[in-house]
Amino acid sequence: MIKYFGIRHHGSGSCLRLQKALENFAPDLIAIEGVAETDPLISYLRQQGQDFTPPVAMLLYNPKDFSQAVYYPFAEFSPEWQAMRYAARNKVSIAQIDLPQSLRFAIDTAEKEKAANEQENSKGRNINGRNIENPIAADPIGAMAALAGYSDGERWWEAMFEQYDDDALFETIAEMMRTLRLQIPKEDERPINLLREAYMRQQIRKIEKEGHERVAVICGAYHLPALDLALFPAKDDTALLKPYSKVKNTLQATWVPWTYARLSNSSGYGAGVESPAWYGFLYQNPKMATIHWLSRVAVALRAADLDCSSAHIIEAVRLAETLANIRGLALPTLMELNEATISVLLNGDAQKLDLIIQPLIIGNQIGSIPDSVPQLPLQQDISATIKQLKLTKYLSETGWIKKTAASPQGGLDLRQAHDREQSQCLHRLNMLGINWGKLSANTGREQGNKNEYWQMQWQPDYSLLIIEASIWGNTLVQAATAATIDRARLSSQLPELAQMLAQTLNANLPTAFKELLLQIQNIAALNKDVDSLMAMLPHLVQVSRYGDVRQTDTQLVAQIIDQTAPRICILLPNSCIAISQEAAVNLQKHIVATHRALLLYQNTALLEAWYAALKQICEPPASSQAYLKGLCTRLLFDCQQLSGQQTAELMQFALSQGQTEQDTALWVEGFLFSSGLLLLHNDSLWQILQNWLTSLSTDIFIALLPILRRSFAKFAPSERQKMLARASENPDDAPMQKTATHWDARRRALIQPLLRKALS
Repeated sequence: MIKYFGIRHHGSGSCLRLQKALENFAPDLIAIEGVAETDPLISYLRQQGQDFTPPVAMLLYNPKDFSQAVYYPFAEFSPEWQAMRYAARNKVSIAQIDLPQSLRFAIDTAEKEKAANEQENSKGRNINGRNIENPIAADPIGAMAALAGYSDGERWWEAMFEQYDDDALFETIAEMMRTLRLQIPKEDERPINLLREAYMRQQIRKIEKEGHERVAVICGAYHLPALDLALFPAKDDTALLKPYSKVKNTLQATWVPWTYARLSNSSGYGAGVESPAWYGFLYQNPKMATIHWLSRVAVALRAADLDCSSAHIIEAVRLAETLANIRGLALPTLMELNEATISVLLNGDAQKLDLIIQPLIIGNQIGSIPDSVPQLPLQQDISATIKQLKLTKYLSETGWIKKTAASPQGGLDLRQAHDREQSQCLHRLNMLGINWGKLSANTGREQGNKNEYWQMQWQPDYSLLIIEASIWGNTLVQAATAATIDRARLSSQLPELAQMLAQTLNANLPTAFKELLLQIQNIAALNKDVDSLMAMLPHLVQVSRYGDVRQTDTQLVAQIIDQTAPRICILLPNSCIAISQEAAVNLQKHIVATHRALLLYQNTALLEAWYAALKQICEPPASSQAYLKGLCTRLLFDCQQLSGQQTAELMQFALSQGQTEQDTALWVEGFLFSSGLLLLHNDSLWQILQNWLTSLSTDIFIALLPILRRSFAKFAPSERQKMLARASENPDDAPMQKTATHWDARRRALIQPLLRKALS
């Protein structure tokens, strides 16, 4: 006897109803809409099912082509998961009857090759495609929902089928799907669906021949009508599948943890649900769900410092139940609960609902798998390292590492051995593309880089990335080192290599560090591109200046800096001549970064050479680009390499009538690149600039206004206000300045008798 159960993937109501049906039917074999390549994984559920904490996923991947990988996720409320758990508890056999994934990968590859060699037909159909001209074929459940007046298929399915605990619903769903499929011509069906259903029918026929007494077939409700063996001759199914019969299985499988966030349809998962945490809540609390849910909402709102009393909850429950009655629902759905929350608990402010969306509706839950599930050596090493460094809790928690109430961003102190090892682990993972931790900039309170701030969030995809990275080595250190060296050998860009050098220092990979240094030294020795050299230098200085915090020998880095900086000083002045404004702005960034790096490096000889290069750019008769002239003048003045008088002379020269108005405005923009305080505190520079501005004709002033506005717009609001107030002052109203006078005592003695006589 074969009994069919049409379910909704990850439907809590379907799951509860299926569990009850399986207990009543007591099958001796359960056929599931799954792929046979994952059969070895089911044995772990039989042996250690209690050690699995959903959500989890089966991962299938091609070890020769990691782009061929697919996940089959399960939550606690997934009907297939509970069916497998039922089979494990009751020692019932399981057969997975869906089209093998290796065959689907082969189809995908063939279709990509076909698309590359020939144009698609007018409908744009391929074997995985769907004819969007037929709305029912494009979205069958959505089409049914639209007929019933619902905005989407998920809400309609929940209202019609998920809320009722009635075994007869399986027959109702089957009949509805038969009627629905009759409205879809065969040519409008997805070809891949036709293949899958043909394969499932073949597998059901095979099960029939094995002589099982009671077989439960569990599949997506949409496929139910196509599994009627009487309507589809076996020879037709054999003919349809024959072209793919020789495809061999080359896939490997493992269990991986999953998350509610990746189970939601917002993540791009085709069979996902809109609100995983809500369905999980319904599965665990099938009775009194409305009251319990709104109580959880109240807790979340109070945690966000929003008022929510018991009276609010009572009124919200009444409103949700009233809305459900008006709409003909057995119980309020998430839509009614959200509407009640907005109306009663949030005073109509729908935006505040976002405060509870992630933790309550989507959910942050992350599953776990037992240690006995086979792993590659790199997986084992990473797992052991994470456990040793006490980072395990961040696999399921998101937020700042080591955060406290007093320090919300937490932070690692690299002077402490344990914190330094945690940092190195996270940097090594980042170098493999596993961005479990994202490094944030320092808060500004710390000097140097003795502190790091990491924001942690684990993604299930990282499991596949770890498997991919296994080609580089069996340990995290080996894999990160080999991957970095390989990436470095493919690059000839000094800035990229210097940045990688800093990363290897952070990750404490001495072998990769030495390889990168040698490559940088060889490339830099022949490189004459001043942009590349200046883009590289700040990274090297950072490594050299703060390497001692991580206890790394950086003497070779200092040698490269000592060789590179003089070459920059020689090449830079000529690089500032006859260039466009766009190129000057790009060069300005490098000049400022190099200037700050050399100040940090604190090498007197290099600083003197750098100052000489800047003076060569800005002092007459230099023919450098005007914007860069102003910039270099400002840098020298800030470092007290130019006195106030010298700076005023250069400014007066730049603003003189012999210069074009365009060059004059660009000089001012370069000179004021970072702050306007210089003008506020230096009367002579202010007066020179004011005289120049007041001397401009109206037409010229209007032409230069965009450049001037761009310069002054970069200042802080307080600086602009002070400038406006000073510019608004009337010179005639200004009080006379008292000046110190030197009196000649001899001449004063000569005039005093005459003054006394005149005044007596």
